[in-house]
Amino acid sequence: MDKALGNALRLITIYVIISNVVTVKYLYDVKKVDECNKTPMLTLVYDYYILELGLAITFLSLSFMIGKVFNLPKTITHKVIPKVAKYNNLIFLISFVINCIYFYVLYEISSKKICIDVHPYLTYYLLYNTSSTILSFIYIVFMMGFQRFEV
Repeated sequence: MDKALGNALRLITIYVIISNVVTVKYLYDVKKVDECNKTPMLTLVYDYYILELGLAITFLSLSFMIGKVFNLPKTITHKVIPKVAKYNNLIFLISFVINCIYFYVLYEISSKKICIDVHPYLTYYLLYNTSSTILSFIYIVFMMGFQRFEV
């Protein structure tokens, strides 16, 4: 069971790395166009995704190196998950704000013809993907509110 959980965490981390590589490459290509570089908060979003990519690669590397020495799934279930559960509202809020900023940047990029020509289909895909993530956050908050009022 521990090995399966460790492998599942590695697969999730690989997915995060691949999606962040696509996002960073897209934002890098958009930043190369001078007119698009004037988009508000583009640098902030680009730097955030670079940081997230670096953290995911570091986590994956450490899981391969340290995972053999320590019981990584047990460490995650006994140490990391309680910390995340303790600060889940703050993590949720930060994630929601970052997604809203990212959506705004994508919206600004899609409103400029020269910027959308960099990767037109990828722009729309990321825009729809981010909007569905924001709607999911709203749905979760809405459902949590209903659960509190149920008797």
